[in-house]
Amino acid sequence: MSNWTKEPWNVMPSGVVIVSGPIGKLSIIASCDSESSLGIQSELEQDANAARIVDCVNACAGIANPAAIKDAVAALKSLLPIAENGVSWASDENAVKKVHAALAALRKEQQ
Repeated sequence: MSNWTKEPWNVMPSGVVIVSGPIGKLSIIASCDSESSLGIQSELEQDANAARIVDCVNACAGIANPAAIKDAVAALKSLLPIAENGVSWASDENAVKKVHAALAALRKEQQ
């Protein structure tokens, strides 16, 4: 079971990340505004950071172990040379094992 706030998350102007709570109330999850960044970031950068946070969190909805995404991408990339050469990917047992392991890791709850 995850301990993070359920998706979807949303971004508001000025780099504030929010989520809808009970009875339509909004909760602030994070703030990328000038006060929290000590005025180091521009407003454009604050909004971009907040949007990236929201995009990443929402893309991970339903994935129990988001930390495994990088390995899953690497496993899928390992299939590209096989696919590009017109060889049946099923014939590369090692690549198939990598993909199965990567998908299993995405489903595994983090400790």
